Amino acid sequence: MKRFMDKVSHKLLDMWIRFRQKRKERIFPYRLEQEMKSLEPGKDTEIILYDYYRNKVKMVLWIFLFGILLMCCYVISRIVSGSMQETEMLKRNDYGEGEKIISMDAVVEEEIYSLDVTVSQKQPKKEEAEDMILEVMEKIPEIIMGENESLSHVDHPLNLITSMQNYPVSICWESDNYTVIREDGTFGEEEPEQNGENVTLRAILTYGEIQREKEFEICVYPQVYSKEEEIIRELKKEIMLKAQQTKQEEYLSLPATVNGKSILWKQHEQTVLPLLGLLLVFTVIGVFIGKDKEVHKRFEERNKALLSEYAEFVSKLQLLISSGMSMRRAVEKMTVDYRKNRKEGGRKKIVYEELQFIHKKMESGLSETEAFDLFGNRCGLVCYKKFSTLIIQNLKKGSDGLLCALSNEMKLSFEERKQAARGKGEEAGTKLLLPMMMMMGIVLVIIMIPAFFSFGVM
Repeated sequence: MKRFMDKVSHKLLDMWIRFRQKRKERIFPYRLEQEMKSLEPGKDTEIILYDYYRNKVKMVLWIFLFGILLMCCYVISRIVSGSMQETEMLKRNDYGEGEKIISMDAVVEEEIYSLDVTVSQKQPKKEEAEDMILEVMEKIPEIIMGENESLSHVDHPLNLITSMQNYPVSICWESDNYTVIREDGTFGEEEPEQNGENVTLRAILTYGEIQREKEFEICVYPQVYSKEEEIIRELKKEIMLKAQQTKQEEYLSLPATVNGKSILWKQHEQTVLPLLGLLLVFTVIGVFIGKDKEVHKRFEERNKALLSEYAEFVSKLQLLISSGMSMRRAVEKMTVDYRKNRKEGGRKKIVYEELQFIHKKMESGLSETEAFDLFGNRCGLVCYKKFSTLIIQNLKKGSDGLLCALSNEMKLSFEERKQAARGKGEEAGTKLLLPMMMMMGIVLVIIMIPAFFSFGVM
């Protein structure tokens, strides 16, 4: 599997490189390339970047594969255990929690019918009447018709609104024949007559302490149902009947048959598959971007280390030059001492790693001026560029003023080091402010609680 991932990551990266080359675009980001060049001195930057991107692509592929396997396991578990739960009892909410709607599938003779079952809240034995105070406005007939042509020919559900925008009026609807038209405008359990059946709707309009009633005479005609709608309608009838019979019980018993046909009930379960897919996408993006941030963080830490090592580096070079060594001999001495120290378990120092690099270049034939110019550019910080410029100028003019210039630079670097240390101390003090405040709060609580208890005892 590891070899397969290596081949896939290699193939994908090569395709991406060819695509960038075809469009004549930079293959790797410039910032990342410069940081890698500084973090890995003396090594081929292109090879390092290629290996870095291949490892990053390989990591993303592993995460993606793991996410796909996790999603497959979830789907298989759903298939094995059944994506829906068979049940004939639906738990009610306690009184005061309100009703709930549960999506159900009714299997009637191997045919599945989906519908939403409204499970009303568990009612106490002594029921209380509900207050029906809702907003209303003028021109009610135009609104409540809905899809009907007129109120004299109603064959679609009515739009019995309870409120309307910009009108602080509430409305409550009542029907003199709930079996034909319910108070919410839907058709009742009984079919109206073929020639139409008259129903009176009463709207109770309330605004503040003022209340008005208005009646609407409508004529309801039979509604045409499809086979699915007819089955669902019959199922709702049976559910309402069961709900009336068991409204004081903890569970709602679902009907076992409809029109003489047996029913197998299955409850819909919420799937987390889309959430897993979204989480996988964000994880892959986060890892891909996070790897570059790790490189940026390493580069920032390198710059901080270079800055802290600058004063010691200039001081040691100034000491060797003042003892009579040439610049090339001083660089060689510092490099040899650093290698010996590293073999004995000494700490790695970035500035001496860079110094080793230019020492190798000098041994390969690079002049001192070119070597120190390269040294300043590779370190990248202003102080090192200033130092390399100072060395180059003195090498060209002669070494007469070099000791004086290095002495001044050493004093300046130590002063900057003091200021940096002072700034770090202030930053640490600021970070400790919040923990100190929390500790003070804890101490106050420890002191005050016994005092309050003592007052209570007294």
